[in-house]
Amino acid sequence: MNELIHGLSDQILTTANDTNALNFKGKNAQFDSILFTGLGGSGIGLKLMLDWTSASRTVPAVLTQNYTSPNFVGKNTLVIASSYSGNTEETIFTLKDCMDRGAQIAGITSGGKLEGICNDNDYSLLTVPGGLPPRAALGYSLAALARMLDAYGITEGLTGRITDAANQLKEMSDAINAHARKVATEIVGKNIVFYAEAPYEGCTIRAKQQLNENSKLLCRCHVIPEMNHNELVGWGWGTDNDAAIFFENSDMHPRNKRRFELTREVVETKTPHIFDIKAPAGDPILQSLYFIHFADWLSYHLAVDSKTDIYDIKVIDHLKSELDKI
Repeated sequence: MNELIHGLSDQILTTANDTNALNFKGKNAQFDSILFTGLGGSGIGLKLMLDWTSASRTVPAVLTQNYTSPNFVGKNTLVIASSYSGNTEETIFTLKDCMDRGAQIAGITSGGKLEGICNDNDYSLLTVPGGLPPRAALGYSLAALARMLDAYGITEGLTGRITDAANQLKEMSDAINAHARKVATEIVGKNIVFYAEAPYEGCTIRAKQQLNENSKLLCRCHVIPEMNHNELVGWGWGTDNDAAIFFENSDMHPRNKRRFELTREVVETKTPHIFDIKAPAGDPILQSLYFIHFADWLSYHLAVDSKTDIYDIKVIDHLKSELDKI
């Protein structure tokens, strides 16, 4: 996993520059809505892309992570299905529902059923290298999504932005790793929560997921300002067995910057285990990748320190095998 975490930037750069991977069918397509569908390691890339394009997209987009599609889906909806394995059950169910509704379909995968559906129906398809745990293939997913959205004209220059961010991140990787290693030694055995400003929610979800899968830990995440309206009250019962990690972006809204300060004041009355992870100023994509890379390394070091098998997901495999019996 060490090498896979190191490889985040290389995954992005490889996929962004692979001109042969995209089989694009939609040059003259017109859309009034976009639906992303995907779960787990594939779904988080979709959530991040929603965050990154919210300020520039002129077409509304939503993410579904269930077995069915929203009622608005129709012939003028672009549906982008992302499944690293190509066999994610919920994604395939949703995709077939969207096909029945006459939606315009595109897929991102390394193979499996999704690749077959796209090839059989002449849908746009972008294939990525396979053989990795989906959570360790995020770079492939993000670059593929950027290329897909640029190709459809939903975004402009997104692939270049993510490429620039990956090149900058590569130079920071060792320092991020060292910082994560230091934080890991201080939060072993703690109840961990990640906080970020709302536009960076996907980063906190990714962080939580990585600690769940890699470190085998329960933890939680929330965003400011929403947590100021509910979870903040819960800190009245916080203890020094809790640890809070704040992802601080440089482009924070001034009112949220003050909310961060006030929230930290409340939290520090209950625990000394507070960590500020400050992203470098620049493109929100770079800042997001900085947070993601930190959380990936943190999950790795927590797993190593606790002698946890970072690859073990037997409980998920058991759930899938039971569902296969239905």
